Amino acid sequence: LYIQTKKPIIPTRSNILYPPRQGSTPTGNRIFIAIREKSELQPLLITKQPLLLNFVNRGETSSNKLTGALQRIVSLETDKLVNMVDIEADEIGNRDLLIDYQVNKIPTIVALKNQLPRGSYCDEALIENPESQDVKWQELKAWVESHADEKKK
Repeated sequence: LYIQTKKPIIPTRSNILYPPRQGSTPTGNRIFIAIREKSELQPLLITKQPLLLNFVNRGETSSNKLTGALQRIVSLETDKLVNMVDIEADEIGNRDLLIDYQVNKIPTIVALKNQLPRGSYCDEALIENPESQDVKWQELKAWVESHADEKKK
């Protein structure tokens, strides 16, 4: 799905990729539509929950594996609050974001809280051997949860 617009994208029901409706996940976490231009990220930065920026190259095996694992963790497997969005690093409009968030290898996940970077995750073994290496599931889940907010009771 590709949305081409000159207007900034404001987080609404139409640009949330997952979940399809309010309350359909136990945590209420959101997965937003992929960012293809730096200006599309601005409205998402104001979200209250921590935001994971998943820097990927489209169609790359290591990016696909990490993205699938991250989406499953965010949408189904964590009890903590966190949102995520894919940043398509191979898009020219996102080159500045790579510099802004000091991303040197793809795929890399950057955790933002209150619009500030709080950490990054890069699976070097997956990048070097994408065909034979699997995602380090427990390590990734622990990293995500360390940057997520606790559920309010």
